[in-house]
Amino acid sequence: MKNYELFEQIKAYFIDFDRTLADSIKIEKKALTATLKVLGVYREGMEFEHKNSFKEMINNINQKYGLNLDFDTVDKEFIKQALPLYQTECELKDGAYEFWLWARKNNKKIYVITLNERQFVKAVLDKYGLEADGIYTRRDTGIHKRDGALFLYAFMDAGYEPRECAVIEDYPYYIVAIKDSGCKIVGMYDSQSEDEINLLYDISDLFIKDFRELIF
Repeated sequence: MKNYELFEQIKAYFIDFDRTLADSIKIEKKALTATLKVLGVYREGMEFEHKNSFKEMINNINQKYGLNLDFDTVDKEFIKQALPLYQTECELKDGAYEFWLWARKNNKKIYVITLNERQFVKAVLDKYGLEADGIYTRRDTGIHKRDGALFLYAFMDAGYEPRECAVIEDYPYYIVAIKDSGCKIVGMYDSQSEDEINLLYDISDLFIKDFRELIF
């Protein structure tokens, strides 16, 4: 009943991809390791600290290991290494498949919002036989998720008022600024966001660990 009251007016769900819809953190690390090996700079025991942008991760690696990696070079090779992993190894988060089918049955639209590559999103959806109503990426739009900008752009582009939209995201700093826009905020638990869990919980209309918690 609580979920029905919260979401009965929602016409579209806008879902973050990495770590929210897709359990992709292992894919990211595996592909980055392969990339650095191809570029001849990998060292045994290298550790990659997860950041909320790929550029930040590369900058961190450069600083930590005294390297001078060119972002565009790493990015190009990373895409090459990561795509087969997204196609074959990446899994959806718990309950995501069931939620997707429920949304389709109940005439709810689903859009995927990501700072990552469109082809990665397509690869995972194709693996599960799913299709989004739209995919919005930073590369395609030139808009970052910072301050919720990409979400707000997607609402408008898809033809919805914020009050008709629900955002599902694991990283609170991308959505805290749109809390007052009228959209519903669903916080998705992810172990990589442990440090931000309290804030995510506080700003969420609903905090979940499994997509099936959204089904009503």
